[in-house]
Amino acid sequence: MTQPVPEQTAASPEPAVQPAPPSPGALLRAARERAGLGAEDLAGQLKLAKGTLEALERDDFAALSEPVYVRGYYRKIAKVLPIAESELINAYNARTKPAPVAAQLRRLPLAGGVAAGTSRHSRMPGVGFAVLAVVAIGVLIAVVSRKPTQRLAPPRPVATTPAPAPAEPTPTPAAETPAPATATTTTTQAPAPAPAPAPAPAATGAPNQLALEFSQASFVRVEDGSGRTLKIGLVHGGERSTLDGQPPYTVFLGNAQNVKVFFGGQAVDFSAHINRQNDTARFTVP
Repeated sequence: MTQPVPEQTAASPEPAVQPAPPSPGALLRAARERAGLGAEDLAGQLKLAKGTLEALERDDFAALSEPVYVRGYYRKIAKVLPIAESELINAYNARTKPAPVAAQLRRLPLAGGVAAGTSRHSRMPGVGFAVLAVVAIGVLIAVVSRKPTQRLAPPRPVATTPAPAPAEPTPTPAAETPAPATATTTTTQAPAPAPAPAPAPAATGAPNQLALEFSQASFVRVEDGSGRTLKIGLVHGGERSTLDGQPPYTVFLGNAQNVKVFFGGQAVDFSAHINRQNDTARFTVP
């Protein structure tokens, strides 16, 4: 008698490993090579420093400016190279997106060691009602047993004795007035005092106050000496920002040539700190 041959279970194929998407730097370098341009030639067309372009191709985001400027570089590159703007920016966002939030939050323990959101908690709804009942009874007892507020009796009027009238002064005989001298005296008029000098006008603004005036749209980030961020973001032209913090202030400006900075009411000259290639400035006040 032959025994049945057990059927062989076919092994399930292993899932294929998806390759990592290309980085924005690799996409940029490939598009530049397709266009037959060198790094120096492309930097000249984009009016960017060669070091900035090389940092973009290396994905060295720590050596670049703020993310808003990095995305602006990709938009300018997409106008020159055969690559879509969205492809570069999506690859950049995929590399710089924040870490995902934990899928499950820590459950808080309730009375009796039962965690909120568990099946045991859902099977014992009476525990919550019992706790609410105890709290309500405690509040009712506290209201009933509270003593009425005692009212203070009004103060009694105090009798005042009128003060005696002052005695009239005794008149004294007038002294004899000497006869005026016959000699005439010449009076000399004293010169009028010179007017005091007017005080010099004080500088406007608090001693530690930082003010910024924007003639055109600009990007700004200001941190005070304690590391607190006082202002960050895009600012429209014609606006003025007044910041109060703990100096020294660390300032980063985009479109820096169209921004004026004042500290304690005095203008701050930061022209030596302006990067002429991308019109940004980093400096500390004072």
